[in-house]
Amino acid sequence: MAGLSLMAGGVGTVNAAEQSVQSLPRDVRALTWNICGASWTACSDLSFGDRQAKIGELVDWAKRDPRVSVVMLNESCGAYYGGYLRQQLNRIGRGSWKVVHAQGKDIEKGTPFTCDADPRKRKDAGITIAMKRFRGGNPQQLPMTFPSTGGRPEGTQVAACIKDDPNRIVACAVHLPAGKYADQRAASTRSLHDQLKAWQDKGYRTIAGGDFNMEPDADDIQPMYQDNFEADSDRKGWTHETDNGNRRKIDYVFFSDYGWDLLNGNPIYTGTPRYEAGRLSDHKIMQGTVRVSP
Repeated sequence: MAGLSLMAGGVGTVNAAEQSVQSLPRDVRALTWNICGASWTACSDLSFGDRQAKIGELVDWAKRDPRVSVVMLNESCGAYYGGYLRQQLNRIGRGSWKVVHAQGKDIEKGTPFTCDADPRKRKDAGITIAMKRFRGGNPQQLPMTFPSTGGRPEGTQVAACIKDDPNRIVACAVHLPAGKYADQRAASTRSLHDQLKAWQDKGYRTIAGGDFNMEPDADDIQPMYQDNFEADSDRKGWTHETDNGNRRKIDYVFFSDYGWDLLNGNPIYTGTPRYEAGRLSDHKIMQGTVRVSP
């Protein structure tokens, strides 16, 4: 890693990577979940708008497990869910959290999506990410967009990212479009990989997760398996169940090859009765847990 600093008296040097390891917890757990919380049309029968239940499912994990350090939400809303998530995480009492939201836009029109769950109907539906403030850290929002395809409006596809320079970590949540937008999914995945790799080359550990709307054997998701590893390493755990009962894996947590050793990763099937029954979302939470390495 670039960057050496003099020790007291000039008798030696300390590598910046070693300094950041000393500031991080021994283990880090990341959670990602498509909460199905923004669109009434898509999620009206899935406890729609019940932020206490949806956010509570994630916050309960953070309460039980101090290793939980990154929480990512898809189909979220900036004020209605993101603000509530910040409030609830900071009430746990084990340090403070930085929460960032990125507003999604219609691919064809470039216009923002309305948050149907929000009584004020704010146009802030999108992606939310929260990261714990590690010792000595300074987490800040990192803007990230993906290239347009097919002459569509620029800047519609985004990630919600946090960068902590003192601890050299970048964490991003993404939600790639479903259905006919294969070209946009492919372009966004390549761009996400390339932008994360640029940070990795500067000595940053990276975490990326979310609903990629692609299964593990899809050609277009393969760039994410370069320079990164997937938490659910056997690639077999399903995360999404369709109305007709088909189950597939489309949600992921990826860690950079640099700076992490995998401990475990899997979809989470246990929780509150409504979560287990699929009444909070048609997706399951994916978790990945790693040990910090130099």
